[in-house]
Amino acid sequence: MYDTILVPTDGSEAAMRALDHALLLARATDASVHALYVANSEPDETSIPPDENETRQYRDVLRRHGEGVLDSVGERVESIPVETESSVEIESPATNLETALRTGVPHEAILSYADEQRVDLVVMGTHGRSGLRRYLLGSVAERVVRLADCPVMTVHEDDDAPSSYQRVLVPTDGSDCAEAAAEHAVAVARAFDAEIHALSVVNLAEEGGLFSAGGIDSAFVERLDESARADADAVVERAREASVRGESTVVHGVPHEEIGEYATANDVDLVVMGTHGRSGFRRYLLGSVTERVLRTGSTPVLAVRQQSDR
Repeated sequence: MYDTILVPTDGSEAAMRALDHALLLARATDASVHALYVANSEPDETSIPPDENETRQYRDVLRRHGEGVLDSVGERVESIPVETESSVEIESPATNLETALRTGVPHEAILSYADEQRVDLVVMGTHGRSGLRRYLLGSVAERVVRLADCPVMTVHEDDDAPSSYQRVLVPTDGSDCAEAAAEHAVAVARAFDAEIHALSVVNLAEEGGLFSAGGIDSAFVERLDESARADADAVVERAREASVRGESTVVHGVPHEEIGEYATANDVDLVVMGTHGRSGFRRYLLGSVTERVLRTGSTPVLAVRQQSDR
């Protein structure tokens, strides 16, 4: 499933939580983990002195801090137990860890390293340190999600340390990108003996558009529901073909809100969704929807780009 997993880190709690998820996936798939610290070469104007010599000293401080962060990553890798709550047999108890320290613009350095090392998956926290200690997320993580060729998993700092994935949620609109996400979701679910939850959200306000002023025709709503059900059922069928349990659900509402509510209500461990979806009269899933799920949800999200988009 994954051979090389990249974890950008700044030593924040969110970054360490991301490392926990990366280790879980790596140990189940025999993947290597690369931990990357980026010393920001373009801090904000208030945090960098104008004097060139002081600027150089400042960056040296960042690099020394980075070395300490990477040392702490190695210690955490050695301390994390390999037992899981599931029946999955861990293929590789000893994680192959590589560390790297780069200087540059954070998201550019992360993307460059991912390309150089042929990374299969990036796992990163949704918030990092700010000010003099740099930040990882907010804009950095969102830029990586938008621009990375490989899938990107984002993890919140208050997320519990994972021991397994038992319930994987796949929001879908039947688009090619959603199908690519479903492929990854099924692979993860199979690796952890988890179950797939396929969710299709019908946004009646978006679908009705100008035609909803006098109310939406019931036959039109029925057609939308049938199409949404077919999209969700297709994901479940894909899962069953891989011997993975699955169930499908169709709801009405605002996509990112419904996705978040479903994840919470059903104790979902991981949301896997595409980075783009359908638009126009056929519901859209992504672009803004995925970014809103990343910002507002509390569950880790694995964002997958359609293969042809690379």
